[in-house]
Amino acid sequence: HSSTPAPRFASKAVARADEIFEAIYRCQLVTGIRGLQARGYAIGHGESYEERWGDAKSDKWEQGAGEYRDLRWRGDPSHHNYSDSTHGLGQYYDLAAEGKQKERCREAIDALVGYWVDNNLKVMHYDGKSYTSILGFTNGKTLNMRIMMAIAGAKTALHATGDPKFKAMYDKLIDQYGVRGLKDFTADKDFDDNEHVICHLETLFRIETDPELLAAYRVVLDAIWAKHKDDAQSLFTY
Repeated sequence: HSSTPAPRFASKAVARADEIFEAIYRCQLVTGIRGLQARGYAIGHGESYEERWGDAKSDKWEQGAGEYRDLRWRGDPSHHNYSDSTHGLGQYYDLAAEGKQKERCREAIDALVGYWVDNNLKVMHYDGKSYTSILGFTNGKTLNMRIMMAIAGAKTALHATGDPKFKAMYDKLIDQYGVRGLKDFTADKDFDDNEHVICHLETLFRIETDPELLAAYRVVLDAIWAKHKDDAQSLFTY
């Protein structure tokens, strides 16, 4: 629709976006460790069902810190948790956040992406010993979906904060994995990774200005499209 939405609808949309942002940001704040994100949280004290049943991940539950002490949170975050939160925060920062909320979002992005940028591409878990590798298994030179998620994360953080460390990480990944001049890219029939990357690409096409990198990202997009164009799945056909 070409006309500007009525202010009352726009304000409701922004208010809803603010609520969603707070819920996502709370996944970081509840842990008490800057940049460490919980998988999720629930109101309550004491053991969760997973803990009572002795589930294999029962030791990943913790009680919230400080003002979040009434929340029980689940640790052991994956690279996908960091990827999707970074994507969502980046969209909110660009398209909805205003005033104080924009500052809060900038801090949230800085903390979340900085957590692995400052830790040699590792998301250290609550125990300070185990970790999730952002890049996963890689030969150090072949671009894949997981590396694209990291590239997008670094660019999103650079866009929001301007911090040189995020530019250094972005440039490093671009150079190491041969993104410039990319002519061929293969996407597997993987709904999970492809969903992450196609959403990140929407952000990259908006904030990246380097024509060589934009051309490379189009190669990645075309590879994903080739795998999913016949799925009749709204995310991809949109």
